[in-house]
Amino acid sequence: MKPRELCKAISKIAWGYILLHLDFNLNTLDILPNWAGYLLFISALSAIGEEEESAKLLKPLGTILTAIEMVSWMNKGFLNSYFNLGAVSIIASAISLYFHFQLLTNLAGIAHKYECPQEKMLLNLRTVKTILTTFFAIITSLEIENFVIYALLIIFFVVTIWICKVLFSFKNELQTKLEHIEAETQDEVVV
Repeated sequence: MKPRELCKAISKIAWGYILLHLDFNLNTLDILPNWAGYLLFISALSAIGEEEESAKLLKPLGTILTAIEMVSWMNKGFLNSYFNLGAVSIIASAISLYFHFQLLTNLAGIAHKYECPQEKMLLNLRTVKTILTTFFAIITSLEIENFVIYALLIIFFVVTIWICKVLFSFKNELQTKLEHIEAETQDEVVV
């Protein structure tokens, strides 16, 4: 594994989270679509999979999530329709929950392998994100006051920013460690 490829993959994942959670609309068209975030995730999975084998299993799930997000994006942006996908939405939510849980677990595994301090924070944020996502799915299906939903959205936004910050920090830490390992390997070959 080339250090640049792994670090670039982690950077793609961080940017994917940014795209996934930021919405900028021109009328009804989201110019930062969620499907673009999932495409970044998918493009990073090969490099992540070389370090954590189970990450390769996320590619088909990422493809499904990309397709669902594209249909939703086209529906809202071009057809101005907000149809309820019913069972598809429930299945997509379950796939998404697993996808992000496993992706952050794999990244924490890489952090552990290279002794990066972000491992524990990635695991903690993974757990918080999973709980928030589950709680949000339950709350939105009930008749709850809007302020509770808004408060939860603010917490979710803060956690997402935190995940991105930790991922960029992890990328920088890992890049330094991998360059050091690569330099040591080259020194041994020269001697």
